[in-house]
Amino acid sequence: MPLSAARRPRRLVILAASLALISVIGAHLAVTLRYKLDAGFFFGSPDAYARVDADNVTEHRHLARPGATIDYAFGIANPGPFTVRLQEVIDEGSGSYTHERVRMKELSREKSPSPVDLGPADAVPFRPVDLRPNAGLLVFVTLRLGQEIPPECAGFSFDVQRVRFTVLGMPREQLVPIGHVIKVEAPASDGEPCKDPGLGG
Repeated sequence: MPLSAARRPRRLVILAASLALISVIGAHLAVTLRYKLDAGFFFGSPDAYARVDADNVTEHRHLARPGATIDYAFGIANPGPFTVRLQEVIDEGSGSYTHERVRMKELSREKSPSPVDLGPADAVPFRPVDLRPNAGLLVFVTLRLGQEIPPECAGFSFDVQRVRFTVLGMPREQLVPIGHVIKVEAPASDGEPCKDPGLGG
């Protein structure tokens, strides 16, 4: 049955509105799916037994001992243009380790941070926090190694940290570079670090 002259404009308006809505949703998805956090200030691991520089990255080396703890720190920055809500620093130890403690410290946007500002003093337990555009956050993590350690001279390493955040209401996960490598290796049979040409061994 042919549409009446009065109903045709209404159908066109509905079609145009639907196309506009699809366009807005598509743009929203494109922005949120491409949105990325940046690495902030680079730190290290104060209790590493050795630090080795290679390919412009510092490797912080630790011995794997049952139940040992390892501290490291890194920065996260929101380049904008939207405020994001940082929800979680994800524990990906998979049995090798667990996050025993995660603390955070927000950086002022009004002044350049001093060495004291960049330290763990005044850090508080991690909680979901809003990061405005150009804002930064320091994250201090304590790992607790499991009781089962790798075989002699074997281990694991990582140079990124997975975080969960939301932007424009859309949940996202991302691997954020921590600016250095954390390497954990089981000792040799004599209990000492395994020989490594990079350390002159």
